[in-house]
Amino acid sequence: MFFVPTFDFNSTSREFFKAPEIESVVNQRLVQSFSDNKVVRHVEAEGVTEVYYLNVRYLPIEGDSLVLPLKGKVQLDIDHVSGFTTVRHWGITVPTIDTWDLPRIMARKFLHYYSRASQRTLQEADQMVYMRILDQVDWQKFSLDRALPHYSEGVLIKKAPLRIKWSDDVVEVLPQKLARAFMLINEGERFSAYAKFGQDNAVVSIEHIEMLT
Repeated sequence: MFFVPTFDFNSTSREFFKAPEIESVVNQRLVQSFSDNKVVRHVEAEGVTEVYYLNVRYLPIEGDSLVLPLKGKVQLDIDHVSGFTTVRHWGITVPTIDTWDLPRIMARKFLHYYSRASQRTLQEADQMVYMRILDQVDWQKFSLDRALPHYSEGVLIKKAPLRIKWSDDVVEVLPQKLARAFMLINEGERFSAYAKFGQDNAVVSIEHIEMLT
């Protein structure tokens, strides 16, 4: 259930706002930001800051084809005085009105650090932030999903159940949903293909099949 925060601007709450004239602006921004159901209010307040949680489980890296799973709730600190929201441990601060775009902003932040780390150009000052981000994401699943297919050779032993003997003599039963990739390969024939492996080194996809003589 999603809650749009409301504020009782009585004399007590006004003590938290150094500039009362921004109260209506902050409230308007919060209403607009939360209308897209991107964050859920968490009942906690620290002075002028309220704590919320991002209501998404994945961050889009390559649209829907590749996402970055989050392991838990990402905490947002909303400062009512400044009108800015900080993503805790991510090194991100944005105007509260832009919280609807946080999944994309966070995904860009991760991809920036990931790219620099892969290119060995990540600055020392950014390494600690990157490590804190990695603590909040499912790095293993992301790495498996992002991994490129591997060139493989084998023999199609049987189509149903789908049984393959790979070039290293390992015999494996593959998910039957992959059988369509072998429509033009007869049982007993050798083939080459690009196979993508998932958790426990299991084949999750087969593509670019060719016949081998």
